[in-house]
Amino acid sequence: MKKIYTMVAVALIGTSAIAQRAGFNAPEAVANPKLHVGTPVLHGQNNGERTTTWYNYALMLDDANNGYTPGMAAGDFLGIFPDSTIIIGQYTDGSTAYAQFHKAATMLDPKNMPFSAWNTSNQYKLDSVAIAYAYLRALPTNVIDTLQVQIIKHDASLEWDLTNASYQDITYVQTTNTITQSQVLASYNYLLGDADSSNYVSEILIATPGVPAQNGANRIGVVVSYKPGYTWTPLTDSLVDKNAFYVFSYEQNGASTDPTFYGTIGTGTSDYNCSYALPTSVRYDLNGNGWNGYFIPTWAWTTPYSTEHHIISFLLNDVVGVEEHNTVAIASAYPNPTSGNSFVDYSLKAEAKVTLNITDITGKVVMSINEGNKQQGDYRVNLNTGDLAAGTYFININANDAKATSKLVVMH
Repeated sequence: MKKIYTMVAVALIGTSAIAQRAGFNAPEAVANPKLHVGTPVLHGQNNGERTTTWYNYALMLDDANNGYTPGMAAGDFLGIFPDSTIIIGQYTDGSTAYAQFHKAATMLDPKNMPFSAWNTSNQYKLDSVAIAYAYLRALPTNVIDTLQVQIIKHDASLEWDLTNASYQDITYVQTTNTITQSQVLASYNYLLGDADSSNYVSEILIATPGVPAQNGANRIGVVVSYKPGYTWTPLTDSLVDKNAFYVFSYEQNGASTDPTFYGTIGTGTSDYNCSYALPTSVRYDLNGNGWNGYFIPTWAWTTPYSTEHHIISFLLNDVVGVEEHNTVAIASAYPNPTSGNSFVDYSLKAEAKVTLNITDITGKVVMSINEGNKQQGDYRVNLNTGDLAAGTYFININANDAKATSKLVVMH
């Protein structure tokens, strides 16, 4: 039986090392993150009953209108690296800090969110995922690193209850340094180069074609791995001179606090949304607390730590069984972030009646533009965001029976 995991040792070696190391160009979190411009993604739409929505448990918890702890979350970075033999920095006492986390993961349970009008009778498809990150480069431009994103399926046989909260296990095979293949729905590789370099919060958008439709009551997950495009010498090489990747996360209730479970405490559905980390003790099958073979979930840490909920967002398309039509495509808004006007380009493959809605993270429409009937072609819309509060919004373009969605950040 798995035991509650004590975080004290890992906190001193891993997470705290990011904040306490000296003489190292660590990632810097900012209040208003810069969003990485992703490749435009086509979205289908069915008979007026389908919705396309971004879901992020951590951001919903921190929402000023609906969250459990609005505005309280503290941001931090979880560095991930394939093994523990590379130096990530130096502690304030001068001792050497080594990499202690090797993969990050999040499971999404869309029916069990802080707020969500979710129809469990419909299937859904995962359109894409967005990962908040920092990526520090010190090597030449010809060195290309890889971010691997694996989509994990719902597995009721792996449900686990830690007395107060429930979650789904993600199982790990130490001998091959992989998650159990039977859990994987799809894998995607994103090549990291100079254009992705950032020492503050940025965002990578990864389309996920090929992921099969999911039952509306099912969870779906993401595992993130970093694969360096360079070699390193164990115990002597440092990430000061190499490239390093960090997943951005929230400590839900603020610094040095424990997270709050969402839902009815003690029930089987108290909280299936959870983030995970793969520490060295599990990576090398050395964990003495029953966690060998498993990612360690947020709810298992017995002391506060700073990367409880990873900022990994899921774009879900509600499926109602009618053939999809990729009638409209939308490009990312620009400038983005914006403090005033922003332009949105979209393309029509056929004549359509077009409306444009701007929604906040709760799904509330805060701006609506009726474009009227448009012929096939390319169009541009000017958005005046001066009356919108600072925050994250979603641009939804409806064209007859099709929809396309993009993200917009407003700064003031």
